[in-house]
Amino acid sequence: MRPSSISSSDISSSDSDLESDYQTLDQTNRRRVVLRTLGAGVLLFGAVVLIYNGILQAIGDINGRVVAQLEHLPEIVAHNRDKRKVFVFGSSMVQAGFEPDTFDGAMADKGIDTISYNYGVGNLDPEFQVLIARRIREAFLEGDEQLALTLIEFNPFQATRVRNRFGTITRDQNVAVLSSVEELWRIALDDPTRGLRLFNIRYLRNGLSAELITSIPRMFASAGSAEARERRAQIVATEEYQAAQERSAELSARYRELRDTDVPITGSDQWKAEIRGGRIDKSAFSPETLEALGAWMESRRYAGFMEVDLMRRVAGADILELEFEEALIEAFIELVIELDDVSDQIEVILLPRNTEWVTYTPEVQERLNGVLRRIADETGVAVRDFQEHPAITPQYFFDTTHLSTYDGIDIFSRLLADEYADVLSKSDEAEKISNAEPRESRRAGVAGVASQRQN
Repeated sequence: MRPSSISSSDISSSDSDLESDYQTLDQTNRRRVVLRTLGAGVLLFGAVVLIYNGILQAIGDINGRVVAQLEHLPEIVAHNRDKRKVFVFGSSMVQAGFEPDTFDGAMADKGIDTISYNYGVGNLDPEFQVLIARRIREAFLEGDEQLALTLIEFNPFQATRVRNRFGTITRDQNVAVLSSVEELWRIALDDPTRGLRLFNIRYLRNGLSAELITSIPRMFASAGSAEARERRAQIVATEEYQAAQERSAELSARYRELRDTDVPITGSDQWKAEIRGGRIDKSAFSPETLEALGAWMESRRYAGFMEVDLMRRVAGADILELEFEEALIEAFIELVIELDDVSDQIEVILLPRNTEWVTYTPEVQERLNGVLRRIADETGVAVRDFQEHPAITPQYFFDTTHLSTYDGIDIFSRLLADEYADVLSKSDEAEKISNAEPRESRRAGVAGVASQRQN
């Protein structure tokens, strides 16, 4: 049998088919690579979005509460002019520790018609609180309205040198969110690069700075001494801690399930006008929900949780030594004077301290006393210290610093009503508390400090 012949055309055809096969295979591979690349890109983008949203949730809640506080100012100024308006202004300790409905109810029992507001918010040092105070002052002056009583919390560990380091990475974000447009334009004219960055944060980044996103994980990873970080890791790794954490999570979930049936809510850390910035309206709770809340709060007082929380406060705020930062003390004095302008009665207060965990040496106490004397002297405003008030014991705390939503918040709110009923019962013409010098003089003493700090 003769072997079959293969023509040149067959070879060309075979080469062409082979090239076509390779082209098809190459195109298929390309499509696969493109699809895989797109898939990986989508997954990576999704992961970035999740991380971004996680940070936005944690820090954006603060922005959301502050923005809501400022947005509701015109309404607060315009309405309820027949009532004595009370502002309690401060940190997350105020946010967690003052319930307007409880305070107003206690005042009503004494025949005093008040409408109070919780203007506490977490993670804002005096440097940034003064911007909120300025917005409040502007709104009340524009509306020709006065606050009957303003209580301004001085939180010692928010005015320390250690705490000020946190301010350096949140500065642009907070200035962008809390400044007026006019203030932002002044910054932009002085420093166009920074001004562009601030406008970008405010209007394009939903109030969240890139620096904050990248800096916070590093800051928390390196916070505290190596010994403290090792001790924390040891505590968290114990079976007892893990069991307590699991139990607390179960109790929290049970409470939230019952709470959402009684009072459906979202974004619990946002400032809600209907409860005037308070935590939650517990009057609508069933007995079962209240019991669940109490059980959850009690579970949080486990000693391991407390020790870890205290370590975090020591590392991030110097809560035990209180080495104060001069710029933050100056800022606090300025914010008192800002709110003094629109307040018939005004005092600085220190909220109760969890004395089981946060203890001061005599040296630290004297350092704090010196700052309090300075605040009183430079503002002419009285200072009232509730840190060791006998009515508020460690059992009423949720952690090492915040009062419990179950009972501590109501006990302290009623205590404030008892303490300030006489103040509010005075006539509108009564002299201001400790009005040691004319208001204009006190304002002149800190003129220009804020603008210098921002720039």
